[in-house]
Amino acid sequence: MGPGGPARRHTCLHGPGGAYNPAPDADWYLFAGDDAALPAIAAAIESLPADAKGLAFLEVDSDADILDIAAPEGVEMRWLLRSGVPAGSSSILLDALGEAEWLPGRVDVFAHGERGYMKGLRDIFFKQRGLERSQVSLSGYWAQGRVEDDFQAEKKLPIGQI
Repeated sequence: MGPGGPARRHTCLHGPGGAYNPAPDADWYLFAGDDAALPAIAAAIESLPADAKGLAFLEVDSDADILDIAAPEGVEMRWLLRSGVPAGSSSILLDALGEAEWLPGRVDVFAHGERGYMKGLRDIFFKQRGLERSQVSLSGYWAQGRVEDDFQAEKKLPIGQI
């Protein structure tokens, strides 16, 4: 069992940092994240209606880190393996999302993980894809090379100052 272990099934989406509720008017759902976001993403996917459609791009180190997520049949799970590259140092998640063929219709996005990834995803979602902010839940859970106290202080700064 990978990050989050058995507790991941009980992860609350209404904990610190707010709540994620899949938009009921979305035609499909897009999930993206790294190891740190797996418990929240797994809980979000498992909360979807049985007829939901979507794509999930999940970056982990190896096959051993792949979780058994009870996804609706219409949600395609794409596991992206870093294969020993340190978390936060690979472009695999950004590359996969930048090159992906999206499903038709209105999307609801849940993307959480390393801060640098989230900056890159912001460009993909808002500049390339033209999404509205209301369609996207985007959060940097951690930052490569930063200790937690420094990272938390930086999170309070405007994006352009980081």
